[in-house]
Amino acid sequence: MRAQNALASVALLMLASTAACGTETEADDGLPAGSIAIKSYAPTETDPGFELPKSGENLAQADYSAMPATLTLITWGSSTCPEYPTSVTWSKPTTLVIATSTDYGDAACTMDLVPNAMVVEIPPSQDHNRVEAVILNGEEIELNEVAE
Repeated sequence: MRAQNALASVALLMLASTAACGTETEADDGLPAGSIAIKSYAPTETDPGFELPKSGENLAQADYSAMPATLTLITWGSSTCPEYPTSVTWSKPTTLVIATSTDYGDAACTMDLVPNAMVVEIPPSQDHNRVEAVILNGEEIELNEVAE
């Protein structure tokens, strides 16, 4: 009986440690827990109404038809460890500042250069303004708006 109890205890401990492994470092979509993206995907040239920026250039696209309004951020980097947004704040009445990270800890990341899309909610503006400029990690990037 003691042997069965010991085996059951070991099995429960192993199950509990396995279940806890992924939850501390990754969100449900495979992004690290620090990501504020509500959606991530690999964009293609065939995405309707969407034009990819040139290799290495970043792009933001605002969509006010969604509720709440969203901003799709296109960055270039690893297909297995894409750059992900960690904060979005208003710095001026019409300027959004976005901070990103590529911290995946000890994960093995590919060295390829592909476009990655991350969708974030546009935080409410005190003045109810639309975004006119996006600053990504200290640099202004191109901003497009989805037609309503």
